[in-house]
Amino acid sequence: MKRLFPFFLLAVAAAAAPVTFPADCTAGLGMNIHFTDPRPGELEMMTAAGVRWVRMDFSWGGTERQKEKYDFAAYERLLAALDKHGVRALFILDYGNKLYEPDASVRTAAGREAFARWAAAAVSHFKGRGIYWEIWNEPNGGFWKPKADVAEYSAMALAACKAMRAAAPDETIIGPATSTIDLAFIEGCGKAGLFDYWDAISVHPYRQEIPESVALEYATLRRLVAKYRERPILSGEWGYSSAWQHYDAEKQGKMLPREWLINIANGIPVSIWYDWHEDGTDPKEPEHHFGTVENAYRSGPVYVPKPAYTAAKALTTALRGSEFLRRLSVGGAQDYVLLFRRGAGLKLAAWTTVAAHPLRLPGESELTLNLTDAPQYLDLPKGDAKLATIPARPALRAILQPSDGSLQVRLENPNAEPFTAEVRLTEVPATAQPITLAKGEWEKSLSFPLEGKLAESFRVGVQVVQSAQLFLEVPPRQFTPVKAELFTGAKIRPDGDAKVASEQTLSVATAPEPPPGGNAEVLRLRYKAAPGWKFFLGQPSGEAPREIAGQPQAFGMWIHGDGQGCHLRLRVVDASGQTWQPSGPRIDWKGWRYVELPLNPETAHWGGKKEGGVQYPLHWDSLFLVDSPRESEVHGELYFTRPWVIE
Repeated sequence: MKRLFPFFLLAVAAAAAPVTFPADCTAGLGMNIHFTDPRPGELEMMTAAGVRWVRMDFSWGGTERQKEKYDFAAYERLLAALDKHGVRALFILDYGNKLYEPDASVRTAAGREAFARWAAAAVSHFKGRGIYWEIWNEPNGGFWKPKADVAEYSAMALAACKAMRAAAPDETIIGPATSTIDLAFIEGCGKAGLFDYWDAISVHPYRQEIPESVALEYATLRRLVAKYRERPILSGEWGYSSAWQHYDAEKQGKMLPREWLINIANGIPVSIWYDWHEDGTDPKEPEHHFGTVENAYRSGPVYVPKPAYTAAKALTTALRGSEFLRRLSVGGAQDYVLLFRRGAGLKLAAWTTVAAHPLRLPGESELTLNLTDAPQYLDLPKGDAKLATIPARPALRAILQPSDGSLQVRLENPNAEPFTAEVRLTEVPATAQPITLAKGEWEKSLSFPLEGKLAESFRVGVQVVQSAQLFLEVPPRQFTPVKAELFTGAKIRPDGDAKVASEQTLSVATAPEPPPGGNAEVLRLRYKAAPGWKFFLGQPSGEAPREIAGQPQAFGMWIHGDGQGCHLRLRVVDASGQTWQPSGPRIDWKGWRYVELPLNPETAHWGGKKEGGVQYPLHWDSLFLVDSPRESEVHGELYFTRPWVIE
């Protein structure tokens, strides 16, 4: 008899049914693999670390070598091995087949029909085995040739989903497995109707920043998905390479449990770490060093464990069988204390994203945790009822947004829970305003007038106070607007591939709607670019000094977006001749939005000899840089307020 998995509901029609998941927070933890025949001892070592899922390519070209003749024997062997260890499979229906398509994509009607037949045959052959079937891998990136195309992908995925539902309506289908949380691509899938067929939305939230930074992105993604259908979010692939700059095996070992825990805290029921073992031995090649164990297979422990393996085992051992309850409202915004329940007992997982420090928990036991950047796990003393009543900490974030004449304070509320407090500015004449976020309200902004500070540098912070207690604090920062003459005299210059045609103009103009804070003078960029490498630099007037005072840590500006998907950046040159290119988001929105571009030495270096950090003072190279998407022709119109230098 085939095993049953009662914790998800089965789809019975074209539209997928909701998926449910077990209460055990460790039941959805897994790793990517690259084999169908595990070596002796390999699965034993994986499951000892608590691995309950594996994600693996289910290759079209490898299983259909003759038209309409399918060979699934390798995957039968893999599933037989997984079944012995109680591990479930997430199979990726992916990549091209030279019998039908010249590239690693599916772009023709004949190709779509063939892919759909093959996908239907696969789910029919393996139905009832508890497999999650994922449609492709990172189709928004380099795995769709010759270039990403959401319309092409959606046409293929729709054909496959319809055939799969007809052949095996009870199977679980997910997608689109985007590289990063690519909202524009995912919305394209939603508009195409794919959410009607998918049981869950899978993403790959890669980043070199800390894992905790993903929370607001998940919230934004949920808002987008809910416009079409309510669907769970799965983290289908995400890891940290121990060969990245400023990373090593020890730091990677801290990122793995924090990644899994932050996913659990954000309601992500399946988290797949990339990947199981090292893919190579080149010490300078990041792709070789995402593994939790070393590359060489040997006797004894079949692989040498890295700190990431040890951390995975510690987490799953401590929390196996536990249900996540909430993040406790204790400590500061950078302190994470997660409460779990296992049977009649309570457990904690706790860490911080700042310097190590003690944290005293309220309760009868008077517990003090010494928080570090590595999670620790603690069984709570029985009978401490007070600890169990600590409320959940709303995942609130406060963002300072300067504008000419005022300061906007935006509170983001990822879980959309009700919240009432007082917002106070610090370092400026005392001022405060009440704020109330209703249930379901994702964000709200307050405007604080800053009379007389239109062209001045000012220092300001914010405190959010609830019931006379400091709930959230944003440390003071210095905000200085770029000199008006540098901004209004800016010129536009195209760069990139000289063979890629473009048109561009930059002028002082009136925006379609006033920017927040008033009718500030704005620049309008009108641009057009053919597919390919092309970008536009808004370079400051050559008549005024370009030196930037102080030691900026970031830059901010208001952008009136056009939804064309260009990338926003800017460039500065430091005292040693290094060029730094802070980057912001893809401009996939319309209307005004405030954007900050961090000057992060780990990711912003663009040119010149890398000398270990930013050497002040800085000079402006470009006040803004608009990088075209490259894969398609773009034309649009953007409006910019003058940038702010932030210390």
